[in-house]
Amino acid sequence: MGGKKYPLYYYVAQIMYVITTIFHLSMIIVPKLRMNLFESIFKNSHILVPSSYVLILWPIIFIWLSACIFIGCHSLGSDRMITSYKNLVAPRYVELFLYHLVLVMLWGRGSHLFSMILSLIYLRKLIDLMKLVSSNLTLRDNVWILKYPVGLYTGWILVVSLVTFYSYLVSLGFAPTRAGMFLTGIGVLLSILAFACYLFIMYGNHMIMIAPLIYFMGLLTQHHPSSNFSLRHPIFYMVVALIFLLALALYIRLLRYQRK
Repeated sequence: MGGKKYPLYYYVAQIMYVITTIFHLSMIIVPKLRMNLFESIFKNSHILVPSSYVLILWPIIFIWLSACIFIGCHSLGSDRMITSYKNLVAPRYVELFLYHLVLVMLWGRGSHLFSMILSLIYLRKLIDLMKLVSSNLTLRDNVWILKYPVGLYTGWILVVSLVTFYSYLVSLGFAPTRAGMFLTGIGVLLSILAFACYLFIMYGNHMIMIAPLIYFMGLLTQHHPSSNFSLRHPIFYMVVALIFLLALALYIRLLRYQRK
């Protein structure tokens, strides 16, 4: 008997994953490219810039995705899950990795407007994928293979897209230290929290809340009185602390409600 036959998208998704990962890592590792990822995303320093450890989410997400793309679905999932993944999810991964490649290039070029637009489209596509996974019982056969990594991925791109919007405003010349931008920054954080809670309730994927929580922790570290961040603000630190506590309380409450 011959081996199992997989559709073209199955292999294209693997190839796109490898290309995206190599390209992403090269901008961090190769000095000649002069693209530090942290500086690319947060080109203009402002109050929503978190501590750099927050970017550990990128490798966590991509390593988790690799477990699905190369191992998980055809090793740990059921036959029905494998079929659904090949036909429904793999084509979407190809699209998402393409968006990611273009977005990282735009970040590196400092194209804030186009980065903001593309990041919102990227987020919309991830939400569509999360909706697909949540509504398909077969794709949820093993939540650690597909549902949870997609939730974490979506939550992080939610953070990135809204912070990119704020970075775009700063790039237009709005001073991040002025009262209007200070309030706008708080509005962005509340929007991240509200949107994450909404998606959690709608699609039952608690992992979407993890990235915002880690991001809020990164802001607390950045604005802590002992930090050497030039734009640290004691009032903003207290506001972020309150938002973090609210987010944590909502996460625990929603998680308990989901498990009842």
